[in-house]
Amino acid sequence: MPRALWSGAIRFGLINIPVQLFTAVREQDVKFRQLHKQDGGRIRYQRVCELDGEEVPYEDIVKGYEFSKGEYVTVTDKELETLSAEARRSIDLEAFVPLEEIDPVYFASTYHLATDEVTAPAYALLAQAMRDEGKVALGRVVLRSRERPCAIRPTDTGLVLNLLHHPEELVEAPGAILGKDASLPEPGKKERAMAQQLIGSLAGSFEPERYTDTYREQVLELVRKKVDGEEIVSHAPPVERTGKVVDLMAALEQSLKAQQQAERGDRGSRKEKAERPEKAERGERRAPQRKAARRARSSKG
Repeated sequence: MPRALWSGAIRFGLINIPVQLFTAVREQDVKFRQLHKQDGGRIRYQRVCELDGEEVPYEDIVKGYEFSKGEYVTVTDKELETLSAEARRSIDLEAFVPLEEIDPVYFASTYHLATDEVTAPAYALLAQAMRDEGKVALGRVVLRSRERPCAIRPTDTGLVLNLLHHPEELVEAPGAILGKDASLPEPGKKERAMAQQLIGSLAGSFEPERYTDTYREQVLELVRKKVDGEEIVSHAPPVERTGKVVDLMAALEQSLKAQQQAERGDRGSRKEKAERPEKAERGERRAPQRKAARRARSSKG
């Protein structure tokens, strides 16, 4: 069972539906680590105080708001928790609007909303009524100490919550024609007809599985070739490689390449340590024989 990011309730009219928020999207980006070119060591970032140059432990860090240049006031987590405590645990539905009225530029993160068996009938009623009316619900939610507008919409399996950007977060377009305050030229009738014909020939349904991340796949393939070609930079103990890496794509996606090398090195060192006493014992047993043989040779000389 995944861990809920937030627990609260949807409230509209006199109906109160307890819900939990779960991540609906997990980014699959290609992640690179910064390494020291000379020895392959990881480059790590430290929290350093600019006044004394000392590294500061996490527990000694507080939140500060800069109200004037170089002047701050500190705010504690407890003080923040007291602000709008009720609003932090409820989503009050304020309006129901057609989905097409919301410009996609406003959409941010997406989350699943889940409820319990007791309030499942009210949850189902809200979802079905929204489907029947073709509407989505607008409200506000406080998530990670920040209030955000949100849209709740029905899906085939339940309700989904989309965080929305505030209007002031949107960046004004620079204009379609850069450097000029001018409107776009009016297309000719012939050109419009041909463009409409082309669009019609490519019309279809949205199939998200068709739009694979080819760049990510190419990067992973490049890394696979480098691993197979022994182009590896690692500060882990050297490991004797006996063949190709099995299930490499899964290993790469989980960022375990370096860890696997380190684990293999650890196993090798543990095996060597386990064998060391046995070798030492054999050496001790043979030592008197070797000494006697040396004395015999020296006496003959």
